[in-house]
Amino acid sequence: MRRFGATKDEALDALRTAIEERIGETTEQPTALVNAEVALHTANAVLAVDLSNVPLTRVTQFIVGWCRAAFAQSRVIAHLTLNGMSSAAGPNRRLFSELAIRLQWLRDLPRDVRPSAVDEILEMARESKRGTHKHLRDMGWDVGFDPTEMDAFVLSSAEGALKDQARKFASAAHATEVKNGPVFAMWREDSYLAHPTGPLAGDYAPAIDDEVLGSGEPLELDPDLTGHRDISLLIIATTGALLTDEGVESEAVERMTSAFFSV
Repeated sequence: MRRFGATKDEALDALRTAIEERIGETTEQPTALVNAEVALHTANAVLAVDLSNVPLTRVTQFIVGWCRAAFAQSRVIAHLTLNGMSSAAGPNRRLFSELAIRLQWLRDLPRDVRPSAVDEILEMARESKRGTHKHLRDMGWDVGFDPTEMDAFVLSSAEGALKDQARKFASAAHATEVKNGPVFAMWREDSYLAHPTGPLAGDYAPAIDDEVLGSGEPLELDPDLTGHRDISLLIIATTGALLTDEGVESEAVERMTSAFFSV
């Protein structure tokens, strides 16, 4: 499918060529650091784009918000990598991967279904908010939360498979037209590093000869950030396609893609 004047493969090749040229200019730097510098540059450029002329709907708000959230995570991942702390970026990588697939899922939905899909996600957040305050009350921390205004917000409801996909990330990942297994695998592995899990404990305090505690760090599936740069392209391409499909003027979409490719 041709978008923004080039196929996805052509755009990816252009990005790879630019990065390889950059690596050639800085042969003393490890690939991970070069890719981190590129990721930082593109994240800052995308986040600086003014999209105030994009018509406000709940769907466009989700599209732009998720895209910006992804590049905010990319910026953090780049900073941690450049400062030798990439092993601690698991929670950031997890959200980055999840946002990429969520945007892909939203893109694959028919346009007339997307409002119900995002409303279902909002309804889940509303339920979570109520649940949080119930837990607080049960713990003796009643903060006097009044849900009247929140409950007055009218949302359309989703049913069946769409409801399940909106509420469960794995269901959304399975529902995409192109099954993005590598990105899902990265999300899954980084999930272990985003919660107090057994693998997390073992990575930071490994057993040595089953006798004493050692010291370590989590291994990374994408240590040189080559996967990260490809996912970044997926995010910007999917965002552009979604905005175009939602009737946003091409000038706004082109500002985003131009910012991304200004490596």
